[in-house]
Amino acid sequence: MATITILNEDIRNTFYYVATIEITLRKEFAHVEGNKKHLDKLVPDYLAGKYSNKLGHALAFTDSISKTAYNAGIVLLVGTFERIVLAKYKTSSGNAKSILRDHKGDKFDYYASRERFLTNIEKLSEIIELITGVVDATLLKKLSEIKERRNEIAHGNVNSMVASVDYTLEEIAKVLDDVIRAIEDR
Repeated sequence: MATITILNEDIRNTFYYVATIEITLRKEFAHVEGNKKHLDKLVPDYLAGKYSNKLGHALAFTDSISKTAYNAGIVLLVGTFERIVLAKYKTSSGNAKSILRDHKGDKFDYYASRERFLTNIEKLSEIIELITGVVDATLLKKLSEIKERRNEIAHGNVNSMVASVDYTLEEIAKVLDDVIRAIEDR
């Protein structure tokens, strides 16, 4: 894996953690192909022997673990991104509310609706809606695809708006970092 640049420390650290898990699994699972009993060293004691009796079962089990680790990596990366972006938003909305409150004239009719808007953003989909037209359209499309993939993992394939895309964890981390930088540059 080549060196990548992820500027946001939280996204970078989360990526490092999930990438380390992914690489460790890949290295350990390579040994299972030559020795199915190696799997017993990797699983909890109560699973020893359950999947290692036949090579096909062992390989299917390691494949499921790898897919689960990848999916968990997506959820962790997107969760970290949401936490960062929502914290930035709440800071910004607090500043905006102060400005609106301090400079509100008697005839500021739309203040109440703007106040509700500033306090009700709690979901990634609402953040995406908020940054539409501000962040590069290609980057926003990738973010939307990643969000949909996370939703498929977390909630099942119910109401999925886009076909499932399989970005690498590195690509996902890079997109999330690029979105944060785009927001910070505004």
